[in-house]
Order: sequence, then structure tokens, then C-alpha cells
Amino acid sequence: MTDIEVQRKKIKVTQEDMDKGVPQDCEHCAIAVALKREYKTDNAEVRLHGSDATPVMVVDGKELNVPVHYENIILDFMSEYDKQYEYTTDEEYYSRHNPQPFEFEVNVIWES
Repeated sequence: MTDIEVQRKKIKVTQEDMDKGVPQDCEHCAIAVALKREYKTDNAEVRLHGSDATPVMVVDGKELNVPVHYENIILDFMSEYDKQYEYTTDEEYYSRHNPQPFEFEVNVIWES
């Protein structure tokens, strides 16, 4: 069996994406905002699938292929950004959790 080399596209989630994004909103979270910017579309969403909570990213109705080694990086960011931990105040939350801009790659299966 021969391995096929697949082109990858780098997605950068910036501080601006985080500021514009809406936590816990699959169509307006920071990652979705970054995907919309990168693919120049208004149609992107990020959701979790299955019992293992695999991140799924969809742009213009087409699912992106996320390499496995990026899944935990994405999940860690989502947990921090979506405030998945219980604290009394935002100040207490952000004193312990501080989501940061990051980047990941997707396998390019199609081009817009």
C-alpha cells in the first residue's frame, strides 16, 4: 500500500478571532470565525462528534479532514475557550484558564 501525500492548509486562530467569537456556539466560536476568514465564507461550524468527542469542522457543507495529532490541541482550546470548568466569576475562571491563539492544519481535500 502506498501512502498518498496530501496538501495541508494552516488555520490560525488569532486573538481577534477569539474576541469576535462566541463561546459554546458552533457557528460563531473562535475556530469557526478563523475558518470563515481563511475560506472566505460565512458558512462554517465546529462541533464534537461521538463518545470520544472528535472535533468536526464543516465549511460550506463540506467536512474538513483534521489530522489526528491536532485533535487534542483543538479540544484543549475548546475546553478553555468554552469555559468548560465551573467557577463563581469570570475573574476566577481566567485566573486559572487563559485560552491563547493557536494554529492547526487540515488536510486539503478540496479547494473553494
